[in-house]
Amino acid sequence: MRIKNQRIIIVVAHPDDEVLWFFAGIEALKKNNYLEIFCLTYTSNSLRGMELISFGNLHQISITFADINDTGINCLLSEVSSNISNILNKNKYDLAITHPPHGGEKPHPHHIQAHFALKNECRRQNVKFAFFSEYNLQCQFIIANTCQLTRKNKNYIYKRLMRSYLLLNKEKILKKIFFFVKAVINLFFDYSTYELNEFTANIEEKKEALSIYKSQADVLTSYNSYYRTREYLFIRSSNYITSSEFNNI
Repeated sequence: MRIKNQRIIIVVAHPDDEVLWFFAGIEALKKNNYLEIFCLTYTSNSLRGMELISFGNLHQISITFADINDTGINCLLSEVSSNISNILNKNKYDLAITHPPHGGEKPHPHHIQAHFALKNECRRQNVKFAFFSEYNLQCQFIIANTCQLTRKNKNYIYKRLMRSYLLLNKEKILKKIFFFVKAVINLFFDYSTYELNEFTANIEEKKEALSIYKSQADVLTSYNSYYRTREYLFIRSSNYITSSEFNNI
């Protein structure tokens, strides 16, 4: 991985997302770069927020919060795009990383919101965009480790988006339809190329880091990713995006 002397922001939807999905990547990136975690939900005074701050203190990582109310998996978050826009405007970053377009293991609607909102804002502010994933999308390789999402992988992501849509059973119908349609169009009109990086976590160190989140102990161990060591990072290397990228997902 050739990432050095960069200002990097990692945008996560909830405290503990950064360790569960991207612990090895964080450990690798922080060695030669400035690293900051921006958490969309909770506050520095909340229990989960204080757990995230404890993780940041132990690993020398700056933590900031958007203070958005966690509405639960059944409803979308509010003001995601505006908060991401504000943090990118406030501080100049070279690279911004967030959740995958398929939302992760669940797949969680808030993760999907974070992905498309950050991707759109990075394009507007000329910041390099990336997403982590517990699943290797097995892109079609073009040159070396540079790839594009294939139709097969886009179909996989589409199915995950549909599952996420079905989870939103307490959201207003028009709002969740609008969210789903924008996400699907954004996905299928993405012809970008991505640089693929792979990380391997030390499972004992990962579990130790996750043990900070005592409030989520039972929940975290129910994820397959709690036991996984492989992580993948897709860094956008070109912007062949049509005008189909919409704002405020």
